Amino acid sequence: MGTLFYALVTMTEFFVAGHLGEILEERRTLKKIDDLKDHHLICGFGRVGRQVARDLQIAGDDFVIIDELEENKERADHMDALLLLGRPSDDEMLKAAGIEWAISVSPDERIPVLHEELRKIKGGDFEVVRRPG
Repeated sequence: MGTLFYALVTMTEFFVAGHLGEILEERRTLKKIDDLKDHHLICGFGRVGRQVARDLQIAGDDFVIIDELEENKERADHMDALLLLGRPSDDEMLKAAGIEWAISVSPDERIPVLHEELRKIKGGDFEVVRRPG
């Protein structure tokens, strides 16, 4: 009886704490990304990544952001931008962001993602956009 009660309390906490909402939101985001073709991929949503996102948004171009910080998720939500929480250097994260169909990638300078690694994952030509300097 105690185990059943514990399971009920745990399930209730799961729903109340918003975990279900987070899971559903992530599934909606992945579905939207699956529908994209010829989009841009922004790795990291720091100062430069946010400016790239604003420029792409003004131009009306589709883009997906990958960033590790929860606070950047909130910033992306304010822009109504698609963001995946995770490491931009993770192959699976890049694939989830639709790198196969991306036309450009803006890598986070803090993360050692090599151009050739991106080409290997991408399987074709695309543009890597870097900060000048």
